Amino acid sequence: PALRGQAVELLGDRAERTDVGRLVALAATDPLLLAGPVLTCLRGLHRRGHFPAEPDVGPLLALALADHTLPAEDVATVLYTCRRPLFDALTDAPPTAPDWPRRLELLVALSRQGAADIPIGEAVARLLPAARA
Repeated sequence: PALRGQAVELLGDRAERTDVGRLVALAATDPLLLAGPVLTCLRGLHRRGHFPAEPDVGPLLALALADHTLPAEDVATVLYTCRRPLFDALTDAPPTAPDWPRRLELLVALSRQGAADIPIGEAVARLLPAARA
């Protein structure tokens, strides 16, 4: 398993934008093993100017929600070019959803990326009265 993860990480130096969907699908087969390596790979793609597309947002968000060890800042960085669909996906859960702490963490990380064109603060303030904790 460690060798598979390392191989996926190293793809960030070789993969292209068209590979993102397949990489995310691979990580979805075992999120706790492969989500971290795929995120590292996507950061490598990001450095080379290859960004995920809007259809990749939902599956990438599912990985981030499944593996809380993925740094929220890295997820927000990789998905910054899809920030509006990411925001919509993050706020599309009912206020009672059990994954709201992680969603909030991802929203804050997205806000720190400088997403001034998205009303993150207003969305969070609107959700606070319904929050359990």
